[in-house]
Amino acid sequence: MSILDRVIDHAKYIQTHIAPNSHHIMTVLIGSQNYLLHTENSDIDTFSFILPPLEDIIFNRPLISHEVEIEDGKCVIKDIRLLCDLLRKPSPNSVECVCSHYTYYSPEYSAILHEYLDHRDSLFLLCHANYTNMLNAIVGTAHGFPNRNMSIGKKYSHILRLNDMYDSYLSNDCAPYRYLLLTPENTEIARTAKTCEITDITSAFYEEATCAAIKALEKKHESFSLSPTQRQIETQAQECINNFQRQIFEIYLRENHYFKQEV
Repeated sequence: MSILDRVIDHAKYIQTHIAPNSHHIMTVLIGSQNYLLHTENSDIDTFSFILPPLEDIIFNRPLISHEVEIEDGKCVIKDIRLLCDLLRKPSPNSVECVCSHYTYYSPEYSAILHEYLDHRDSLFLLCHANYTNMLNAIVGTAHGFPNRNMSIGKKYSHILRLNDMYDSYLSNDCAPYRYLLLTPENTEIARTAKTCEITDITSAFYEEATCAAIKALEKKHESFSLSPTQRQIETQAQECINNFQRQIFEIYLRENHYFKQEV
């Protein structure tokens, strides 16, 4: 079964068993397959974005956000409004949610999702509503990995990924989906680090390499300053996100006969 087939299975499971009264928008893969660092035994982890019942929106009930275990991994179910909030203050996690190639779109929303998520210019804007927040989030995520409960080699592979993501994100010439990928050289290093047998010697090596990689990331970040062009992109990005959110809600209301589209 392909990776996308497994993502679709997650979507159908959420639609059928977990949130049958909500509108499913899309289910997207998160994790190592997006970075080309997966193995044949890697789990499938996903985010499913839904629109809750209209009453939840009208009465301002708490936004849906919880995790469910599925046979071959886990799925984090989130209100679509949370995705729009995440895009307004982007992070590696939120960028992954819109840049993954492994995404299932619900049929009624597919036209809008394709318009925004499959076209470079609009996707670029969705990812760039706040350069400073995104770059701070990358550095903060890197700082958090040494304390994660995982092998030191796997931690190092993630630090390499974040270093490359930092550089890619600042390049206007980089296609957004490449923000998730390491350079070819670092991909091989990260795969080796993630899968090698850890001994006392390799553990000490990766501890030192991880510290060096974090310091290199910090050094790049110290010299960052927002340019006038980037400020202009942020303004355009905020409007792009507003339009994206507006069109999602218009479809939702129209499908539920709360909104009559003008002819």
